[in-house]
Amino acid sequence: MHKFLIVAILMSGVAAPAYARNISADRAAAIKHCHRLADAKYGPSGVRSWRRFNHDYYAACMANSGQPQ
Repeated sequence: MHKFLIVAILMSGVAAPAYARNISADRAAAIKHCHRLADAKYGPSGVRSWRRFNHDYYAACMANSGQPQ
C-alpha cells in the first residue's frame, strides 16, 4: 500500500501540468461552438446510439475551424 501511495503522488506531480495548460481564446470558442453544433445535430454525446456521429461532426467542425481535436 505504501508503494502505491508513493507512485500515486509521483504520478500526480507528473500529470498535473498536462491538465493545467492554457488554451487560446480562439480554441476555447471553437470547442464550445463545435460541441454546441454537434449536440444540436445529434443530441448530447452521452446518448450511446448517436455518440459516434456526434464525435465525427465535432471533429469535422474543429478541423473546419483550423483547430486540432
